[in-house]
Amino acid sequence: MLSGLIEGGAALVIAVAGGIYIIGQMRENARKNEKDIGDIKEMIADYQKNMHDLLEKSMADVKELIDTQKDHSRETMNREIAHLKDLISLTNAETRADIQRLEQRQAESNRVKERIALAEASLRSLHKRLDIDPPIQLNRNDED
Repeated sequence: MLSGLIEGGAALVIAVAGGIYIIGQMRENARKNEKDIGDIKEMIADYQKNMHDLLEKSMADVKELIDTQKDHSRETMNREIAHLKDLISLTNAETRADIQRLEQRQAESNRVKERIALAEASLRSLHKRLDIDPPIQLNRNDED
């Protein structure tokens, strides 16, 4: 019985020592897990902060790109408008020159018609005085 008691005591001491060791391991694991969880939380916070900064920078870059594109588009549009104004101005100048040429030709044509009318009238008057028929018919309009 004494040996059973000693064996029981020894088993109890081993069990208590094992329990203390296991409890110590559990506490150590709990501390490690708690530290790891804190590190993970810190990493997630850093990641979120970095992502926020990256998104802000990307948004600023996109806004700058859009503004630059808008400026380029405005400059291109202004150049096109200036080009069209120049073309319209040239067309107006050419049209005015054409109108002036036509007016000059019309004036020349009118002067020629007046001279022909005067010549016809003089020729008729001359033929009446001479009392002969003119060799051509002056009243006929030749537009052949």
